Amino acid sequence: MQENIFAGVEPGGYHDPATVRVLLCWLLEQCGRQMELSRLMRSVQSTGLVNYFTLCCCLDQLRQGGLVLEEEGVLTLTAKGTQAVRELSSSFPPSVREALLEAACKQPEQVENPASYTLMPGPNGVLVRLTLQEQDYCPMELTLYTPDEASAKQAAQRFVENPALLYQAILEQLM
Repeated sequence: MQENIFAGVEPGGYHDPATVRVLLCWLLEQCGRQMELSRLMRSVQSTGLVNYFTLCCCLDQLRQGGLVLEEEGVLTLTAKGTQAVRELSSSFPPSVREALLEAACKQPEQVENPASYTLMPGPNGVLVRLTLQEQDYCPMELTLYTPDEASAKQAAQRFVENPALLYQAILEQLM
């Protein structure tokens, strides 16, 4: 089971949430203390240093702890987050820092949402296929049956708005 939680992390990558949180704060500081959430996620995942589940959990912890603020899809590093960077960021090797900065610089500002859905009419309702596509792999594909088109559209829209929430909830229930 442990292998599934850490899937997608390259050798030398990070699993410890405390380390990942500092790494995320460091990246935000290096990028002017602000970055689109989607760009930060793509940047970190493209390096293979952290997997999707760990990344989502750590971002939630940073928000809850007041180290970052999120408004309209943009993360902003707070003074508390800056202090954490000053105290702890020296523990990362230069190669990790360079890889993250290079990945962040390569990522476009806006990109297509990795979450998508398909509605398929059924005999007594609507099937909703929810897909989360991240770069070269699909961490989640789920098909749900809903009683009508309105509930199918509502479920699909809520998934597209925050796919990490459903992904995280499913894993928490299963593990």
